[in-house]
Amino acid sequence: MLTISENPFTLSLKLMNAATTTAPTLEYREAKLGPVNPRRREVAVAFSSENPVDRGHYLEVLGHAPGEVRLDRLNSGAPVLMGHDLSGQVGVVTRAFIDRDRVGRGVLKISKSSRGQEVMTDLEDGILRQVSVGYRIHAVTDEDDSQGRQIVRAIDWEPYEISLVSVPADGSVGVGRHFHQPTEGDNIMEPKASTATRSAGSTDHGESPEVRATTRERERLADITSLAKRFPHVQERQVQDWISSGTTGDQVRRLILESMPTQSVYPTAGADQPFRHPDASRFSLVRAINLLANSRPLDGLEGEVSQEMSKRTGRKITDANRMMIPSQVFEGKRALQAEDASAGGWTVGTQVGPLIEMLRNRPVVQEAGATLLTGLQGDVQLPRHTGTSTAEWLDETTADTLTDATMGAVLLTPHRLSNASSYSKQLLAQSSLSIEAFVRNDLSTSMAIELDRAALFGTGGAGEPVGIANTAGINTMTYGATATWTKILEAPETLQVDNAARGTLTWIVAPATEADWRGIVKVANNAVFLWDDDNRVAGYRALVTNQIPASGADDNKTFFGNFADLIIGEWDGLDVVVDPYSLSLQHQIRVVVTRLVDLGVRNAVSFCVSTDAGDQ
Repeated sequence: MLTISENPFTLSLKLMNAATTTAPTLEYREAKLGPVNPRRREVAVAFSSENPVDRGHYLEVLGHAPGEVRLDRLNSGAPVLMGHDLSGQVGVVTRAFIDRDRVGRGVLKISKSSRGQEVMTDLEDGILRQVSVGYRIHAVTDEDDSQGRQIVRAIDWEPYEISLVSVPADGSVGVGRHFHQPTEGDNIMEPKASTATRSAGSTDHGESPEVRATTRERERLADITSLAKRFPHVQERQVQDWISSGTTGDQVRRLILESMPTQSVYPTAGADQPFRHPDASRFSLVRAINLLANSRPLDGLEGEVSQEMSKRTGRKITDANRMMIPSQVFEGKRALQAEDASAGGWTVGTQVGPLIEMLRNRPVVQEAGATLLTGLQGDVQLPRHTGTSTAEWLDETTADTLTDATMGAVLLTPHRLSNASSYSKQLLAQSSLSIEAFVRNDLSTSMAIELDRAALFGTGGAGEPVGIANTAGINTMTYGATATWTKILEAPETLQVDNAARGTLTWIVAPATEADWRGIVKVANNAVFLWDDDNRVAGYRALVTNQIPASGADDNKTFFGNFADLIIGEWDGLDVVVDPYSLSLQHQIRVVVTRLVDLGVRNAVSFCVSTDAGDQ
């Protein structure tokens, strides 16, 4: 009898194509091609048989008895692909049936496209000689053969597509091998309903233990491969090890979560999958803006970069005044005019020295160690372990009351962070200082500051993601009066109680709180202060920022925690719209930039936020 611990399946990733939890789990087996009819552009195939295929720890047999094969999909014009590539369709299936010898046979029609012409030539010349069927198994039975090998027989399976390939798995079938054209008297096995067929996901308690074990194993494989495809840092070798060692889906979730890279967020934007171009240093944002503002198409390096970013992100450029640029280039909110010195005039005409930057709030979550996920596509679900299993001692007859581990998820969905800037046409035409570097730095800092503020205080409303202070389940503390050494120690204590005192724990406070704590002694009549000269509080590093307001509901609140559990998701590419019309009377060009980001807290108990001010 099959048990998962004794004999786990070792199907490869190719055999478990589960990009999402709702996608069908496809497997593949190959065969050979047969007679080709160039005039009709048709080729006969034998795409399946009952020959067993070695899947590692078991032999797989596709049943071809009445009711065991669903052929509706193939007979409805299923695609003919190259190597199971969904983007490489070269024809359709025009006919499929189960022959008297229990072999699945069919006819493929090759397209007249340029790719189809190449395929047809290779078929005629005998270069392409193998086919492969992609199929989904709905129900199986399990038994041992005379040599004690386990045989898993698919008693309900469905072909999805037929591909032209180079390597066969089932050599007993192929294109035209022993191809028998059915006649009116033949017993052709078309799909039928079968009361004996059980769904692979069935929970029918009448199933045998072997069938239930097989079902659970297939679900485990689908779970693991689906998770692996969602997280690009997971290597295929890791996945194969998990599959062969019997690792459960819950265990894989925990392993993936623990192995997620921790990175600084702002300086390393796009570090995971950076955009690279041999001439990237020559990219000119100012030139691109000028081209679009004058209704001219992007060309040269700027055009190449925009088109490449459109392909990478899957976002088509449908507006003549729009472009896509890499995430390494940022924009922001500031009006620059040549005549106004404070708005950019100082950069025009005469030679000047290095630019003196405006003083701004200091972004701090990147210093505190927030985790950055870049190059995201679509919604992203991060598995989270929310409850542990239990162990207990029992006597010989007492029933156990064990509980299983429970899982949750942090869902990241794109939120639009937009900046707008207005440039005078005169400035763009005359600037001799590095206006390129000035604009990028000015506006990138604006976006970084706003994202940093949202990471601390985001409300989740008006398109804003939820920040740490408004995340359900975080730890809180109340000073109630002037901060004391005992109160300071409450913050790390709350994390220790929740087993969350790990990583590089950090304080983030307002300037008034820092000033206050530098003057408060730990113990009376002892000149040792809450905030020491190494910028540490209670042994943990402390950062200061004006991102924490000095008044209002969030007046001088303090943050303490493991900021690696703050996740910042960034979808690749910045959408830039150049608008030469809205401010045309002022001879200005308006530029609107959109960046897609989201915030998530991996473990709420990794943070402790005060409910009142730390500088009372």
